[in-house]
Amino acid sequence: AGITFDKLIAVQHSIDIAYRPNASWMMNDSTLAAIRKLKDGNSNYIWQAANARTAEPDLLFGRKITVNTDMQDDSTAGYLPVIYGDFKKAFRVRLVAGTVMRRLNERFAESDQVGFVGFKRYDSRVMRLTALSGIKIV
Repeated sequence: AGITFDKLIAVQHSIDIAYRPNASWMMNDSTLAAIRKLKDGNSNYIWQAANARTAEPDLLFGRKITVNTDMQDDSTAGYLPVIYGDFKKAFRVRLVAGTVMRRLNERFAESDQVGFVGFKRYDSRVMRLTALSGIKIV
C-alpha cells in the first residue's frame, strides 16, 4: 500500500491515449502532500515545485493538479486516491432548471426583516469512463 511514482505512472497510462493530451489530476490535499514528500534513493525529493516568479502552477508529470477536499485521502486502504483523466470529456454537469428565489416577508416580520431563499437544481453523470482513471462507479 502507499503512494509511489510507479503507481502514478500506471494510473496515467491506464486511460485511453486519445484522452491524455487534455488530462489532469484530482486528489485530496493530504494525498498531494504525500506525493510531494516522496524521495529517490539518495533521499532527494522527487517533486519539483513550479517556478514562483513566473506564476506557473505546480504540475505532476506535466499535468495540472486540482485539489478536491471532498475526496478521500487514505491511500492505505488498498487503492490510490487520485483521479486522472480528461474531465471535460468524461463528466458533465447539467443545470436542470433556472434559479428560483423566494422572498419571506412574514417569517421575519416581527423583527422588521425580510428573508430570501434561493434554489438551484443540478444533475451530473459520467459520460465516458474510458476518459478517466482511478475512479470506480458503484
